[in-house]
Amino acid sequence: MYTTVVLFALTGFSPAAETLAPSWLTDYGQARKQGVTEKKPVAIFVGTGQDGWQKLVRGGAVAPDQKEMLATNYVCVYADLATEEGKRLARTLDVNTKQGLVISDHSGQVMALHYEGDLEGKALTGYLQKFSDSQRTVAKTETNPALENRSYYGPTTTAPAAQPAYRPVTYGRSC
Repeated sequence: MYTTVVLFALTGFSPAAETLAPSWLTDYGQARKQGVTEKKPVAIFVGTGQDGWQKLVRGGAVAPDQKEMLATNYVCVYADLATEEGKRLARTLDVNTKQGLVISDHSGQVMALHYEGDLEGKALTGYLQKFSDSQRTVAKTETNPALENRSYYGPTTTAPAAQPAYRPVTYGRSC
């Protein structure tokens, strides 16, 4: 028993050490190929600096369970805006902010999520769970609710144009 405890202490074993961490690629083309081969969606985090991907979560960092979901269910790419390659990838993906997340479908052909800015940890968990479902069919790209374009025209501030006078139909008489 004593030997086992010493062995664990020397190897640095702890429950926290068991958490899987995602492997980060910087080559989007390679990531797409790997995603197709492994039948996994590609998750592209856009940020600045070595740990910029962690700052995607508002007021914190990517949680251990989120890292595990990324490592298990996604091919992960980090577009570091501090590098030319990262800037180029962000422009290609039309991410125009300092942070963002783009997720493909399992085929690697369709953009399932395009999110600009930071997001709540709970929202990240929801997106990761939603788009890791291999049975999910993507019909349209989801975006930030605040950035969605709506086909709604608000009330006008000017008076409406005068309507033509109503003319009743008279039966049996021609005009």
